[in-house]
Amino acid sequence: GGAAAAAVERHPERRAKSAYKEFEEKMMPSLKEDFPGLKERQYKQKLQKLWKKSPDNPMNSADVVAYNYKPGQGEGKGAES
Repeated sequence: GGAAAAAVERHPERRAKSAYKEFEEKMMPSLKEDFPGLKERQYKQKLQKLWKKSPDNPMNSADVVAYNYKPGQGEGKGAES
């Protein structure tokens, strides 16, 4: 099922590390410009906060499901309490 597998990403965590590295390389210069004089650790903390909300983060993607998700699982049984 290549088409079905492409539509739903079951293992976004496999891409997360490299995606974060790209995000860090892209965002670090502007962070250092906005907040001059911070320690490296403080920049990393700011990057982490931005990353959690970033659309670049594969874990934030709308088409991400749990790796063990089965269609129809838990639907219509009061799961959305």
